[in-house]
Amino acid sequence: MASLNIEKNQDSLLLQQIASGNRTAFGQLYEKYWSVAYLKAFKRLRNEDYAKDVVQEIFVNIWSREKTPIANFPAYLNVSIRNQVLKLIARERYVDGFFDCLHETIPSYLTADTNVQRNEFYTSYERVIDALPPKRRLIFKLRHHDDLTTKVIASRLGLSIKTVQNQLGKAAEQLKGSLPRFLVLFTAFGGLL
Repeated sequence: MASLNIEKNQDSLLLQQIASGNRTAFGQLYEKYWSVAYLKAFKRLRNEDYAKDVVQEIFVNIWSREKTPIANFPAYLNVSIRNQVLKLIARERYVDGFFDCLHETIPSYLTADTNVQRNEFYTSYERVIDALPPKRRLIFKLRHHDDLTTKVIASRLGLSIKTVQNQLGKAAEQLKGSLPRFLVLFTAFGGLL
């Protein structure tokens, strides 16, 4: 019990120092909890890159958060991991589900009779993608055409992971608005309906 109180006091002191902008304290907290957080995120996601993304996002939030005190850091960390994992799963399921369907549907229906429809579909798809703002379009293509992780994209473009995730979410919303046009083409391929 005494060691638990000492840990809480050490964490509280580090958090107070972090709130004052102390990078050394942030580094100490990061080193102390990164492995634990990563293992918990990996256990839920079973994907190294996504688990790292989740932990990165949590520590970015800790560094940039308001000066609201955290009474029990391990409990805060557990809740943050759960919330970030749920957000990631929801975002990835929405965006990737649409493109999984796209990639699985079209190739199975490629015949001489459908070449014209296929070309119309890809032309429409390219128009929607080309209508995205340039940075969003690049991020979208790196993620869904080149199959890069958000961490790799962020590193390659010099952006934060949060910015990449936000841009992917906005691209998904724009595509969602264009989905009715895609449904007509999918129906022609015998896809979704």
